[in-house]
This record gives sequence, structure tokens and C-alpha cells, in this order.
Amino acid sequence: MISSTNKSKLNLEKTLKQLITITCKNFVNTKFSNLNNSSNRSKLYICAEPTLKLNNKNKKNNFLIMNTSKFNYSIDYTQASDLIKTSKSEIFPKKITHFINNEFIEITPNSDSSNQLFEKISITNPTTEETLASFYEATQSEIDLAVKSAENGFIEWNSFPLDIRVKLFMQLAEKLEQRILEFSLLESIDNGKILRDSCEDIKEVIRLLRYYGGFIDKQFGTTISAIDDFTIQTRRVPFGIVACISPWNYPLLMATWKIIPALCAGNSVILKPSEETPLSILKFCELFAEVGFPKGFLNVVLGRGPKTGSLLTQHTKIAKVCFTGSTAAGRQVMINAAESNLKGVQLELGGKSPLIIFADADLENAADWLVNGAFFNSSQNCICSSRILIQESIYENFIKMIVEKTEKLKVGKYDDPAADLGPLINKRQFDNYFKFIDIARKEGLQLRYGGKDLSKIFEKGFFVDPAIFINVPDDSALAKQEIFAPLLSILKPFKDTEEAIKRANDSIYGLAAGVFSSDLNKIEYFVRNIQSGNVHVNCYNMSPYNVPFGGMKQSGFGRDCGTDGIMEFTQTKSVFYFTDFKKI
Repeated sequence: MISSTNKSKLNLEKTLKQLITITCKNFVNTKFSNLNNSSNRSKLYICAEPTLKLNNKNKKNNFLIMNTSKFNYSIDYTQASDLIKTSKSEIFPKKITHFINNEFIEITPNSDSSNQLFEKISITNPTTEETLASFYEATQSEIDLAVKSAENGFIEWNSFPLDIRVKLFMQLAEKLEQRILEFSLLESIDNGKILRDSCEDIKEVIRLLRYYGGFIDKQFGTTISAIDDFTIQTRRVPFGIVACISPWNYPLLMATWKIIPALCAGNSVILKPSEETPLSILKFCELFAEVGFPKGFLNVVLGRGPKTGSLLTQHTKIAKVCFTGSTAAGRQVMINAAESNLKGVQLELGGKSPLIIFADADLENAADWLVNGAFFNSSQNCICSSRILIQESIYENFIKMIVEKTEKLKVGKYDDPAADLGPLINKRQFDNYFKFIDIARKEGLQLRYGGKDLSKIFEKGFFVDPAIFINVPDDSALAKQEIFAPLLSILKPFKDTEEAIKRANDSIYGLAAGVFSSDLNKIEYFVRNIQSGNVHVNCYNMSPYNVPFGGMKQSGFGRDCGTDGIMEFTQTKSVFYFTDFKKI
């Protein structure tokens, strides 16, 4: 006989399991439209961003859009097309060069100056392969000028009243919201991502500005009065000058993940965006200067990592550097920081994220999230779900579901409302895709879907076909290395929970992971034991602005976003007051 206490425990566990299952099903079925029975599927676009209503309502969509907050804006593709044809100058930044002291600094190399050391870098449109613009890479003189400007900007900003500081960031958000279409088009032209996704990125930047702008007057310390004769305070203070180095896969969004909390914490900033995609950052600087921020508060220098990035990370007047990029480059950032002035370091590096699919999972739900996580942003995504572990009893059936959903994805140009994936960023990444296709063939891996040559469909542009390999050994290069291209590795099936966790943790990376199951015990066991900074339960690819984001192991340390994101840019100062009560 079961005691009443044990009955209560069993009922509670049963209720919790039902709640998780029902909640997850409702979350997908109601928030993401009718995925199970509708022929017109809603976009599986899961980055904690709102639904983007397309004018073409009959379009067959294959990614979901998460609907966490309403944003009264939708893309008019006709208007976008007209804007590109008639007003291209309105889309592009006025000048494509370094932004220092609230001005764009012109560089004109000549034989009588050190400018002859400058290297000219071209910006290429990934969709057409045409050259969009070019600029001269920053050298030591530009870095020194930016540092001097940042020193002055730090002093002036910290003399501004708190309410004025908040107001400026809210005004900046308002200006950006008024120009969403321009920024979205510019991001897509520069990066290649489809216009719908670029629009969602810009919306997230607007949320980020308002979120951190609201933090400016809400940074708290503590008071400790438990020591006799002393009153002790802790205060959060800015570092001073912070250098930020941002990647090309989310050009404006990931730059603002870093620069906005750094600025709102009271630091001045020098940003080096990726040399591949600086255009939206430079246009953002135009708005920044228009709003009325002090000169030198935000500076942008252009160039490659090995040269311009190294000059920043080695500069002794820069107090902290935050970097998003490869693990190899992150190591060099740490070396430069240590060998210069032991500056603070925050790193968000590579990933090879595992998804574990148990037999008791809602398989339709799991397949939707998996395909999104694997191919969103053309798999140029640091938390791309590129390493899949499926329980053996559902292995073949679930692979069939994945393939069926992947077949519905359309590779296309950014201005095609029906497109799901755009091109890769450049020729190097394009070649890297085919390099791994060749590696897979040499390893004898089984190609279950895709991997076709798209050159007959797209004469220009770095377009590639999503590919799915199955029964991939855990020690395969495709299972170990971050590829940043749409190559999905479905590993050999697993038998039980212990095996799944052990294999999922068998990686140098620990950025993100996901589990799909209806069993509360399995879920909690996974959450407790997976070595990952971001863990997803019956969902995937979540990185909203108000939640800390970062990795473990060789995926880096420190956090972007959320309250942790702004705390990264402050230091604790302890203040001791001696109080001689005997004199009272």
C-alpha cells in the first residue's frame, strides 16, 4: 500500500510532468501559430524576438518567430525594393571610415607620411560579390587618437546628470526605431542575411538600448555595518576605457550587446567591428552623434583583428577588452591583455552545441526547434545546434522528420520574402563549407540530405545547400569543429541518459545545449550535468537581451546581456568609514 505522503509526491511529480509537456506544447502551438496541422507554417525564428508579419500571407514559411513582445512594425518588401533603387544613399552611412571624437576621420595616404603603411580593405556584398566600399585600416596613430578621445569622453560623460544620460539612450532608441527599414536593408546588403532576420536584429537592438538605458540610475552597492567602529560600503564603478571587438554574423546586434552596457555603466568605448560588416555600425554612429552624446564617449576604429585588434588589446590605457570570435583569437586577446597592462577580459568564443532527443519527447516540437537551431542565419550562429544525439529507438524515424522539414527551407537572396537562408559571409566561409563536405566524404560519412552545388541557381554570391550527415562518429571532424556553415552532424544513436550526457560533454566547448524530453527527472539530470552556459529545455536558440549569455570551458567566460551584462563593465570598490562613537 502506498502511504498518503508518497501518493502526494507521486501526484505532484505527475502534475509537474504534465505541466512541462502542456506548457511546451502550448508555447509552440499558440505562440508560433499552428505548426502541427497548418500548410502555411509560421517562421521558426527563435531568438526571443516578436512576430514579423509579412505582406505575403500565403507564403509557406519554415521557421518560427517567437512572440515575446509586440513591435508595431512589419516589412513592406515593395517599399524596401523602391528604397534600394531610388534612395541608396539614404541606406548607406555618409562616410565609411573611423569614427573618433564624434567625427568621421578621413585618411588620405601620401608618400610623405606614415599613411603609406595603411592597408586598404574592401567590403563585399555576399549576395552579389560586388565591392560595396573600402576603407584604410587603423594603425597606431588612429588607436592613440581614439584613446585620447575616449579619455576626454569618459570625463565629460560622468559629469552628465543621471536623468540626462537616461534620456539620451531613450532618444537614441527612438531614432533607430524610426529608421528600422534603412538599417535592416543595410544589414542585409552588408551581411547577406535575409531581410526579415535583419529586421528582427534591429528590433532587438532597440530593446537593448531601452533596457540598459533604464539601468543607468539603478546601479546599487551595499552597506556593511556588522564590524565595530566601522561602516563599510561597496560601490560599483566603471573601468574607464573599454575596447570591444564584435563579429560579423550579427553586426549591429552583437556590437551593441557589448558597447551599450559598457556605456551605460559609465565607461567610454572604442569599438572594432568586423572588417567584413562595419556599415550598420557606422550608420549607428551617425545617430549617436545626432542625439548629443559627448565627444569621445563612443569611438569606432576599422581594421582586421591581427593588426587593429591587436593594437587595441595591447594598449596600456585601455582598462578592459571584451571580444566575440573564435577560440584561437580569444587566446591571443588574453595574451595581449596579460602582456600589456593585465587589463580585464571578457570572451564569448566558439561552440559546438549538442541537442539530445529522448524517445519520450514531443518529436514534432523537437524537430521544429532543431531545424531552426541548425540552420538559422545560414548556421552562422555561435549556438548553432550542429551536434545531434538521438535515442536509438526513434533514430531513423526522427531523422526522417528532420529531413522533411529541411527540404522545405529555401535558400535565397535577402530581399526574397520566401527565403529562409541567405549566403555565407565570404569566399573563405564558402570554401570552408566545401572543405568539410570533402572531409566527410574522405571519412566515409553518410550524406542523408543536401550538399548540392548551387552555382547553377546563383551565378554570384556565396550560397550553399544545407546538408545533413548521419551516423557521424563522435571523433569526426564534423562532430568536433565549429564550421559556421549549414552542415548538420547527427551522431550515432545513444542508448540511455548516462551515455547521452557523457557524449554531449565530450567537447572543448560549452556555449549552449538542449534537451527534449517529457520526463522531469531526465530533464533535471541533464540541466545539472551538462557543461554549458546556456541550457534549453524543449526549445532552442534562445538569446534574448535581458538574459545572461555566455559559455563554459573553451567557449569563454563572462556574460553578455541581462544584469550580468552591465555588471561586466563595473568593478567593486570597498569604502571603509571609521566611526568613533566615544566622541558622541
